[in-house]
Amino acid sequence: EYAQVVETRVPLVRELCVYRDVYGDGQTLERAFDIRAVPLDDGFVAAWRDVTPRVQAAHDAERARRGLEEAQALAGRALDELEALYATAPVGLCLVDAELRFVRLNERQAAMNGVPREAHLGRTVAEVLPDLAPTLAPILRQVLDGGDSVLDVELRGATPAAPGVERVWLGSYRPLRDADGVVRGVTAAVLEVTDRVRAEAALRASEARLRALIAN
Repeated sequence: EYAQVVETRVPLVRELCVYRDVYGDGQTLERAFDIRAVPLDDGFVAAWRDVTPRVQAAHDAERARRGLEEAQALAGRALDELEALYATAPVGLCLVDAELRFVRLNERQAAMNGVPREAHLGRTVAEVLPDLAPTLAPILRQVLDGGDSVLDVELRGATPAAPGVERVWLGSYRPLRDADGVVRGVTAAVLEVTDRVRAEAALRASEARLRALIAN
């Protein structure tokens, strides 16, 4: 190509030339150069500029972009799966942050609470469930502060769904951690067992009356 510069008197421009050298131990050294050559009298003058850092930076940026796109796609799929789980779960599901504010919940949990789902978001447990909060908030705080799950705990109280009526739930509460392992919130799965508890109580009362009749 240098000979062509001399013969044609046309400058040579190669903005990116990559050279690889393989050494005896198998190691490869790769460098990138910007090469320019111009005719001068009966010969030419050439300039080589090492652009390896610029090329490497461009490659790194492209890898980072692809990685970000893949992470976003993965996050999107995970969010879709989470939305599907919240929509189809046979139990109430919710997430509260470190200030005990509702971040996410499904319609089943909203129905249990007797408050529209959107009306929960950004509000605290005490604001949405004032009668149940004295029992529920300490459990959530225990998970936030201790970092351990609290499973299958029975809760009794009233919600706006049926004011003044005691209802019974079984709840499991687990810590939500960030990438550094710090607890940022609590996820909850709640199953209402009011009817079962009432049926069991009625059965026990019936058995007690039967025993009393037999004893007399």
